[in-house]
Amino acid sequence: MAVKSTVVGIVQEYTCLLIFCVVPASNCYAEFRSELFSYSTGYSGANSTAFNGAFVPSDGALLNSRWRENAGTICGLLAVSPSMSDAEVNTWTNVGLGNNAGAQDLYNLATSYKDRFQAFVEEAARKVPADPSFGPNNTNILKSLESLTAKIESRTSESLPNPVKYIDDSLRGTLIVDTTEKMQSAVNEIKQLAQSSGHLVGFDNKFSPSTQSLAGYVGIHATIYFDKKLLTEVQIHLFNIYDGTLECPKQYSHNIYKVVNTTGSTEAEKDEAADGYKAMKFAFVFGMQRTNPSGARRLFKEARRSTCPTPLSGYAYVVDAGLLIRYNATATSGLYINMEYWRTSDGSWVTIAMAEAGEVLQSGYAISASEANQILSNSGSRLQPSQLLLGIIGVFAYALA
Repeated sequence: MAVKSTVVGIVQEYTCLLIFCVVPASNCYAEFRSELFSYSTGYSGANSTAFNGAFVPSDGALLNSRWRENAGTICGLLAVSPSMSDAEVNTWTNVGLGNNAGAQDLYNLATSYKDRFQAFVEEAARKVPADPSFGPNNTNILKSLESLTAKIESRTSESLPNPVKYIDDSLRGTLIVDTTEKMQSAVNEIKQLAQSSGHLVGFDNKFSPSTQSLAGYVGIHATIYFDKKLLTEVQIHLFNIYDGTLECPKQYSHNIYKVVNTTGSTEAEKDEAADGYKAMKFAFVFGMQRTNPSGARRLFKEARRSTCPTPLSGYAYVVDAGLLIRYNATATSGLYINMEYWRTSDGSWVTIAMAEAGEVLQSGYAISASEANQILSNSGSRLQPSQLLLGIIGVFAYALA
């Protein structure tokens, strides 16, 4: 009991900690928005009426620096190695769906696996232990037919007329953990459970400084190739980032994203969208610093240096729903990251609309420049040497500096 009282005395401001084991409750935040507001006093900026009063920091460089510091601390404590190469993961497709298959066919396939997938996630949660989440009353475990239709339509292009085979989150679940130790355990348990059950699994660590997203999104995504027939997704989140309620950084940011996703392409609208992404990144930084008190950041400084990749430079590459995508990882302002997909019909890079780029922020699977080169080689083209030197594994750019 003496130890417990000492811990409480040291960390009373941080209820869900990196280095202390606190069992998740139904809510991580007693007053999420008031706590977020208090944290904002350490930044210059203003509340945005366009995003329902969300705070938008004015200093993008400071925001990026604090994101890297906090995410790098967590990354330094994790060993997230895929069970196979990214190149192999990106060959997986939903089996049994023909060239004319549509959203209804994928929905039916996912429905047939729903109960087994839920049992898989719950078993992994039991072993960690972690809290499994599938949304309120498990309503989010199976992506709705409407959502599948919209996602397939948004991914349809001249290069990929029917991306239904590549949709990887028709079934999705989340493991919520309160420490990085349990996050590592979740990775290990998912890998072992998948392998013992005849599934394949690949991991995407979005805490890595080399994978910083425009919106600051963090977490670990596991692609579970269920029975080697259906692509499914399990996300692993820290309690301070996602507690299963609407009052937490992940859900708060999602609500901002929904507004950003409706913005147009004028210069004023691009600037407004840039503010939205800053507001989202700010919320994730808030959640991470609550997980990482300053003492923990100092304690694991050397671990971060030795185990985490360096920040991005030049182009980075990602595969999303079967499309090869690249983006500028050195953009210095706004949303000018030049996100493009490879069109095989004429061997050219085609700009992706802002709304579509926002969706790719979370769903894309990072690959290396050499793996991107292999894809282009198969389509009759190769990356230029300068692109190969600059193309480092990543998901999104430092675009807010």
